[in-house]
Amino acid sequence: MCIYYGCTYPIMFNYDSSANTNDGSCIPVIEGCIDELALNYDTPISNPYLDANTDDGTCYFVNGCMVDTMYNYNPLADNEDGSCIPFIDVVLLRACLIMIH
Repeated sequence: MCIYYGCTYPIMFNYDSSANTNDGSCIPVIEGCIDELALNYDTPISNPYLDANTDDGTCYFVNGCMVDTMYNYNPLADNEDGSCIPFIDVVLLRACLIMIH
C-alpha cells in the first residue's frame, strides 16, 4: 500500500480524503466573516490556527449609493444597491411638489 501524507481528520479545515497517514498538518475550522467587502471582515494575520477560514454567516454590509456625485450618496456604504438618485431628479421633484401646494 502506498503512503499518502496529509490531514486525516475529517473535522479539520484541510482534511484530505486521499491521505492515509497523518502528517500533523491539520488546521482547525475557524469560523468568522471571510468576505473582504464586509465591514466586519476578519483580516488574516497569517496564522492558520487563528485566521478565519470558514464563513459563519455573520458578515454585514451597508447598502446604499456609492456614487459621490449623486443626491443620496452614502459615504458609509460598502455595497452599491442601485439606489442612486441624480441631483436633477431631486430638483424636478421639488419643483413639482411646490407647484402642487
